[in-house]
Amino acid sequence: MLRKLLFPGLTGLLLSVSAVAESGALVYLGRLEWPEGMEVAGRRVGGLSGITWDEVSGLFLAVSDGRRGESTMVWELPLAVEAGSGDLRLEGEISGIVLAGAPLDAEGIVLLPGGQLLIAHEGSRDGLLAPGLT
Repeated sequence: MLRKLLFPGLTGLLLSVSAVAESGALVYLGRLEWPEGMEVAGRRVGGLSGITWDEVSGLFLAVSDGRRGESTMVWELPLAVEAGSGDLRLEGEISGIVLAGAPLDAEGIVLLPGGQLLIAHEGSRDGLLAPGLT
């Protein structure tokens, strides 16, 4: 029996997901690639820096950096793991949530028990916001 997502590796257009088995061992679940330049509602999906699992909605949430003056985004990813192969697949439409404020150099995301998001970042690109948690 696997518990939900523990730690992802996100590089470019490749999403790689691992989980923790009850034994405590890290288990590779699979990966998903999407076309370079893929856009959702006029925003390029990419630059993903962290991912977390939302058990209530059944969605993975991924954070991307604010690029070229755009706002930082949290992407809702309806992913499923294929039985047997472990490959990931999209099970619906990707949607995005724009985070208010200065674009952040986001590096990680956690969903707290009360439903709030905690995002670790290296500050704003304009230098007006120091590194921290938002």
